[in-house]
Amino acid sequence: MSLNILLEETPVSAYWIGFIMADGHFSEKRLTVTLAKKDEEHLNKLGSYIDLGRPAGQLVTVNAVTISKQEPETVSLIRSRFDFKMKKSYNPPETLPYQDTDLLLSFLVGFIDGDGSINLQTGRKTAALRTVSSPQWLPFLSELSDQTGFGKTTLRHDGYASLNSHRHKEIVSLKQQADLLHLPYLERKWGRVDEGLTGRGNMQYAVIEMIQDNKGNKEIFAQIGCSPAYLSILQKRLR
Repeated sequence: MSLNILLEETPVSAYWIGFIMADGHFSEKRLTVTLAKKDEEHLNKLGSYIDLGRPAGQLVTVNAVTISKQEPETVSLIRSRFDFKMKKSYNPPETLPYQDTDLLLSFLVGFIDGDGSINLQTGRKTAALRTVSSPQWLPFLSELSDQTGFGKTTLRHDGYASLNSHRHKEIVSLKQQADLLHLPYLERKWGRVDEGLTGRGNMQYAVIEMIQDNKGNKEIFAQIGCSPAYLSILQKRLR
């Protein structure tokens, strides 16, 4: 399948585009992604997805692993399609990569896995999520937050732009959406999100039941507490 698969408008491809946007690099001819050794398994998932045909290589001196694939024509198409720029850390895309809600959510989860963190709040079992990017990324992240209905964006005191959420229920909802979309998210991060703390471990089934009972969106939001994006995904599944 090779790198062409990243051009497909599917949730898994959108996830990997988000991940690469945050933590990868496209030169004029080649894709390169380097991660810490602890995330070797995750990097090999990407390698398998793009049909790399070999495991990630070891960079022993810095305790890291890397994959690289050269396909000049496809790389050019990907860079153009998703507005990957040179020195992308300081040059975000001009527009969001997708319009479809499922694809934007998938992109968001990939971006979080590449450039974000999920930790427990101090002295609590609830999660906090944040990404950290150069200040030039603030408009892009703000639009991504607006269109997905997730989190909020801030310009931190140290000058970095962040998309973040301290609402445990909202983070749980995003994880559940990722599960619905069968995204290969980074378990090391998302495993810290305890779905049982919401008191709604069966949120998906409760929402489905209300949809099937023809309940209105406002009533579902009030009773279940799920996000609009999560409700939208389930409504699409039941059509």
